[in-house]
Amino acid sequence: MRSKIAIIGHGVVGQAYNSLFTDALVYDIKKNINTKDEINKNCEVALICVPTPMQDGGKCDLTAIENTFDWLNVPLIVIKSTVPVGTTTKLREKTGKKIIFNPEFLRAVSAAQDVLDETNIIIGGEPSESEPLIKAYNHAYKHSVSFHFTTSDNAEMIKYMRNCYLATKVTFLNEMKEIIDKMKLDFEAIRDLWVLDERMGPSHNEVPGPDGQCGYGGMCFPKDVNAMIHFAMDAGVNPALLKRVWDRNTEFREEFKNAHRYES
Repeated sequence: MRSKIAIIGHGVVGQAYNSLFTDALVYDIKKNINTKDEINKNCEVALICVPTPMQDGGKCDLTAIENTFDWLNVPLIVIKSTVPVGTTTKLREKTGKKIIFNPEFLRAVSAAQDVLDETNIIIGGEPSESEPLIKAYNHAYKHSVSFHFTTSDNAEMIKYMRNCYLATKVTFLNEMKEIIDKMKLDFEAIRDLWVLDERMGPSHNEVPGPDGQCGYGGMCFPKDVNAMIHFAMDAGVNPALLKRVWDRNTEFREEFKNAHRYES
């Protein structure tokens, strides 16, 4: 009887969800854990957590997703990886499989805890098809969680929209710090009072950021901002703000690197 959860891809996201679904079967192409046959034989739901890196041209590389669908055969497939809008719909039409998009909003520095603390879960797809996933979440969480249903296209866009907004916020804070420093004022004191207004939000206010550098970096923000720029251009929209965010962030990263070039 298929009853287990599968986690496909055991990087930052996969490991984080493994902390919630502790008895999940895990498959990773680079790790000797479970086999494809074991996944297909024993699992009812599979969470796809494989990387979707940025290609040289800036678009999203879906190779790992496509390779997974070549062999994965379970009743419900859940895409956690960030994918371009329309990907889930196209895969449903191509494969005839039950597929939903269930975005994650994790921070690399606290991914496992972010999963365990989650209270709002977005389900992109047919609500009736998501019942095995909802059951698994309700069983795993010891606190109440809310499920929000929308189309897979909407859910895919929500993921990009959040990351693009947060990348824009990081860029704004870096520019404000540059202005404040030039005026010989206290950035940290100003920022700490600024965030007392709850509209400003408590996160993504540190300069330098978690990686010790100015601007945004990491695995997600650069590729997602660049992907959104391409989505907009393909749709006939000029993403002037996001283009400037990208360029300004590149300047911040290069300026920081040059300023610390000779530090050990």
